[in-house]
Amino acid sequence: MGFFDKFNTQLKQTIAKQESEINELKQTIIKQESEINESKNQISVYEQQIQRQNQILSDKENQLRQTFFECEKLRSAIHDKDTFIQTQTIHLQAVETAHTECLKKANDQEFLNQLLTDKINSLEKRKNDIVEITNQQIIQLFQEIDDITSEKNALEGELQSCLSQIQKLQEKYSPFIGVQNYDDLVRQQMCELKKQIYLQKFLFVLNIYCMEVSLQSKRKYFRSQYEIVKKAAIKAIKKYEEDLCLEEYKTLRPYISESDFYSHSVTVRNQMALDNYNKMNKTPTEVGLAYERFIGYLYEIKGYEVRYHGALNKFKDKGIDLYALNSKEALIIQCKRWNKNAIIGDATIRALHGSVGLAQKKFSAKQVKGILYTTTKVSEEAKKEAKALNIEIFEEFPLEEYPKVKCNVSATGEKIYHLPFDQLYDRMFIKPKHGDLYVATVEDAVSKGFRHAHRWDPTKKES
Repeated sequence: MGFFDKFNTQLKQTIAKQESEINELKQTIIKQESEINESKNQISVYEQQIQRQNQILSDKENQLRQTFFECEKLRSAIHDKDTFIQTQTIHLQAVETAHTECLKKANDQEFLNQLLTDKINSLEKRKNDIVEITNQQIIQLFQEIDDITSEKNALEGELQSCLSQIQKLQEKYSPFIGVQNYDDLVRQQMCELKKQIYLQKFLFVLNIYCMEVSLQSKRKYFRSQYEIVKKAAIKAIKKYEEDLCLEEYKTLRPYISESDFYSHSVTVRNQMALDNYNKMNKTPTEVGLAYERFIGYLYEIKGYEVRYHGALNKFKDKGIDLYALNSKEALIIQCKRWNKNAIIGDATIRALHGSVGLAQKKFSAKQVKGILYTTTKVSEEAKKEAKALNIEIFEEFPLEEYPKVKCNVSATGEKIYHLPFDQLYDRMFIKPKHGDLYVATVEDAVSKGFRHAHRWDPTKKES
C-alpha cells in the first residue's frame, strides 16, 4: 500500500502543479485584458494628441504583435499540456493495468477500477473545462484584437484627414511660413489695406459729389418747372373759381343781391336764395310748376320714380304733367292749380283719357291709370266722365309746405344737392333706396355730405 500512497501523492502534486500553471495562465490572461484596457485608454488619449498618433500607433502595433505571439505561445503551451495529459492518461492506463494485475492478486480489482475511472473522469472534466475557458478567452482576445484593429484603422483615417487639413493650412499660409520678421509683414499688409480704404473713401466721396452736382442741377430744373406749373395751376384754379363763382351768381342772381352773394359763405348765401325764392311772388307758370313738384314729391317718398314731364317739356307736355312709375303701375298725372272760383270741366277729363291711351302703348307691360289733382272743384259732368273712363280725381287738394332741397347720389357715388331754381332740379330722380332724399334746408344737405350742383354750360366742351 505504500506504493499507492506515494503514487497518489505524486499524482496530487502533478495536479496541483497543473492547477498552479492554469492559474498562472489565468493571471497572464487577466494581465493581457488589463493591457488591452490600457491600450483602449491610450487610444482615447491618441485622439486628443493627433501630432503623436504615428509613433503611438507603431508602438501599439508592436504591442499587438507581441500579444498575438504570446497568444500563440499560450496555444502551444495548452497543446503541450494536452499532450502531457494524454501521456499521463496513457501512464495512468498502464498503472491501471498494473493495478488490475495487483488487485487481481489482492482480490481488489473492482474497487481500483472504480477509483481510477472516477479519477480519470474528474481529470478529463477538468481538462475540458480548462480547454473551454481557454478557448473562450482566446476568442475574446481575437475579438478585442479585431476591435483594436478597427479603432486603429479609424485613427489612421482621422490621422489622414488631419494631415490633409494640415496640408491645406500649409498651402494657405505658405506665404507666411518663410517670413522671418512678421512685424514688417503686418505693417506692409496694413499699409496696403489703408491705401485700399483711402481709395474706396475717395471714390465714394467723388461719387457722392457727382451725384450732388447732378441732383442740384436737376433740383434747379425741377424747381423752375414746378414754379411754372404752380403759377399755371394757381392761375387756372383762380380762373375756375372765378368762372364757378360767376356761374353760381348767374343762378342765384334773381334771388340774392350781389353784396350778399360775395359777403357770405356758400351755405348761407344758398339758404338766403332759397328763402327768397319761397317768399317771392311767382308767375302762373311758376305756381303750376310748384304744385306739380309737390305732387311729385308725394309719390317719390312712396317709392315711385317720378318724371316731371310737364316741367321739362312745358307747353309740349300733351296733357301729362307727371309720370309716376313702379314695377306694376304707370300713373299718368295731371295737376291743375287754378283760381278758387274756377271749375274743372269734362274737357280736361277727356284730354287726360287721351293721354292715358297714348301712355298705354309706351308702358304696355304695366297697368296704366290716369289721375287728376286740382286745388279747385270738379263739375258733376266731369266726375261722371272720370268714373266712366276709370280716372281718379283728387279735388280741392291744396299745396302744402314740403322740403324742397333734392339730395341726389350720382352713379359715381358723388353727393350733390339741387335747389328748386337749379338747372337740373326737375331731371333728378329721388330714389330713397339709393340714398337719395329731400331736406328742408341747405345746412341739412351739407351736414349729410352733399355739395351744391354746378351750373352746366352746353356751349363749353368738357376737357
